[in-house]
Amino acid sequence: MKRKIAYGVSLLVLIGFVFSIFTSAKTTATESEQILNLATANEPVVDPGLATDKNSVALIANIFDGLTRPTIEGDVEQGVAQSWDVSQDQLTYTFHLRESNWSDGTPLTASDFEYGWKRVLNPEVASPGAGELYIIEGAEAYHQGEGAVEEVQVVAVDNLTLEVTLTEPMPQFLELTGRLPELYPIPELIVTQHPEWAQDAGELFINNGPFMLSEWNHQSDYTIEKNPNYWDSDTVRLDKVHVQVVESMTTANTMYLNGDLDYLGMPFHTISPEMIDIYKESGDLNMSDMAAFYNYAMNTNDPHLSNVNIRKALALAVDRQGLIANVTKANQTAALRIVGPTATNATQDVAYIEDADYDQARNHLEKGLEELGLSEPSELQLSMSTNVSEEHSAVAQFVQAGWKEELGINVEIETTEFQVHLSNMSELNYQLGRRGEGYEYSDIASFLEQYYSTNNGRNHTGWEDENYHQLVEKARVETDLEKREDLLLEAEALFVDAMPIVPLYFYTNAFVVGGNVHNMEMDTIGVIQLKDVYVE
Repeated sequence: MKRKIAYGVSLLVLIGFVFSIFTSAKTTATESEQILNLATANEPVVDPGLATDKNSVALIANIFDGLTRPTIEGDVEQGVAQSWDVSQDQLTYTFHLRESNWSDGTPLTASDFEYGWKRVLNPEVASPGAGELYIIEGAEAYHQGEGAVEEVQVVAVDNLTLEVTLTEPMPQFLELTGRLPELYPIPELIVTQHPEWAQDAGELFINNGPFMLSEWNHQSDYTIEKNPNYWDSDTVRLDKVHVQVVESMTTANTMYLNGDLDYLGMPFHTISPEMIDIYKESGDLNMSDMAAFYNYAMNTNDPHLSNVNIRKALALAVDRQGLIANVTKANQTAALRIVGPTATNATQDVAYIEDADYDQARNHLEKGLEELGLSEPSELQLSMSTNVSEEHSAVAQFVQAGWKEELGINVEIETTEFQVHLSNMSELNYQLGRRGEGYEYSDIASFLEQYYSTNNGRNHTGWEDENYHQLVEKARVETDLEKREDLLLEAEALFVDAMPIVPLYFYTNAFVVGGNVHNMEMDTIGVIQLKDVYVE
């Protein structure tokens, strides 16, 4: 059944259809079978140890189960672990696992967690999230080639008991065991014999979550089905979720209007900006905050972008409010810092820069050009890398035009396929590069920790600073919350002064959902627990 809208002639031309009213979704929901239809902008990665983008995490979070599970309210509930004990010094966690199985029916054991976590830390695996596990005793030394894998303090005491020792107390650790893909279990018996187990997700690919991957047509679509061997399968109501890979936002929006999709919004594609006002007027638009940050990373190893004054000039000469009002249109928050409005334990009324501060930008540009031995802004040739997307292209063109008009700088936009773009970013094969930076948990530290070292696979800037590193380290062990925030805010101020990124805005999730779909709610971290969703 099509959804229908009637507005002005210009809007009819824009969307290419004539609609009169919104109606319910085309979800297939019978007494015997419930099917949900979704879309994603890019091909996912299904190996928990190698995934970095939200599209992949959106899938992995629904086909794997960690020791705990996060709730929509931000709490932590039991996952594979049915209980846990924490030592008095808050360093040692003992997890007591329930009896559970992999999707092929074989038993899951504590060794699958030990193996999976140590696999992420194995330097040969080159997991981009290995730095997330440095909180574990012995993890950093092993990953850096300075220690043995046996010294990593993740130990399967027996089949149903896992003991983990941290380097210092971390209040968010229980939440991370349910959120970080790197902390999910990996089927040791399969992966040790078949390292390519996740590349095609064929018969070798097994998982332990509410759903299992039943079909994957690369660059086209994938289907997940209810996992009958999931420990909590009785609570899962959806039978199948079909997800189509659709690069174009315009195409995805047309599919939703035609009833071919039941939901449109992060992490399952996005609403095209020109449709936001239409959905808003119809009353169908929903909005929620999201712990994610849109920015352009700057490769500080680049000869031009190694200059801090050039970096500051680029970061200051952006009209963020104009970008939000005229291009993205989803009530995003202009980023005048790097800690977003969803962060807990952080003072929210902090701004380190002014929006569209062109005078200061020109002052920094003049200094930077002089330091680089350049006489004119036009001599500063830069390229800005982004992945294929109408929205990303529109944002890039808006920022590009502002730099040209206000600074006289020529910036070329280079667009590549998503996985190529990610590879170029991780290898520092770029000058300026678009990032949609998601955070692992809602605490202020999550917004800052990925930059504490170039060894962190998610730090795509090439920038690190010893003072910044020490401030983050001190904050990790500070038990006084006020002092801890002061340390992290000092680190944030240092980061902004170095300006290795161009901050643009903090995401909101603008989404629409069919009227017969229930519990389709994204948490602030960007995950929808399809386990809780059902259709009528």
